[in-house]
Amino acid sequence: IINDFAKDHSEKTCRNVLGVLNSVFKYAMLNKVLKFNPCEGIKIPKDSKKYEYYIYTEEEFNKLLEYVTGTIEEIPVLLAGLCGLRVSEIMALKWNDIDFDKRIINIHSANVHVNGAVIEKTTKTRTSYREVVAPAYVIDRLSVYRGIGYIYPKKDGTAENGGNYGKRFSRLLKKAGLPHTRFHDLRHFNATIMLKNGISDKEAAKRLGHSDINMTKKYQHVLKSMENKTADILDNVVSMSVKSSVK
Repeated sequence: IINDFAKDHSEKTCRNVLGVLNSVFKYAMLNKVLKFNPCEGIKIPKDSKKYEYYIYTEEEFNKLLEYVTGTIEEIPVLLAGLCGLRVSEIMALKWNDIDFDKRIINIHSANVHVNGAVIEKTTKTRTSYREVVAPAYVIDRLSVYRGIGYIYPKKDGTAENGGNYGKRFSRLLKKAGLPHTRFHDLRHFNATIMLKNGISDKEAAKRLGHSDINMTKKYQHVLKSMENKTADILDNVVSMSVKSSVK
């Protein structure tokens, strides 16, 4: 079962599934329903191919924004790229969760797909329940679409399935002529831009809803422009007198 599951899922997800099964079978042994735990000795297959992130530059993100501006797709792009929300949080967000005067987005639930239905549940962890102060531009643009109910619903007003959005986003990028990146990676873009601009790990983790700062660090990537900035900083270590002496 685990080997088959591993063909389409990550090593981490397989480990989570095995952990749940292991707990179930341990409980069964405790109640003398089983004589042994079939999870013992099971090894998780290693990821054969590690996912290579493609994190947008600020220029690419702005091109994406230009393409979606004035369409309903502007909403999820703004919330993921500039506020760091998860797709499940975006799909559960309602207009009354946003305080337009204080620029605060209240995140307290997430919509997940279960057995063909969209179920609203509480956020992933206690730290996922949070208030995010949104950039002024985000609030200005959201006010254009302001209404009642979900901010990104289906045509009939019911909750959208975030699990389907990845494919829709991929098609959108293709039409826009932009490089492929996962919608989830806009959260990585958000974390990376915070790193680039000196936002502390603690503040970044709070905005992203991470309980562990180490998770936030996994979301932060080094862009080429950041490498250039580092080189320029190191270049300034050399004094002007030394530089002039070699000319």
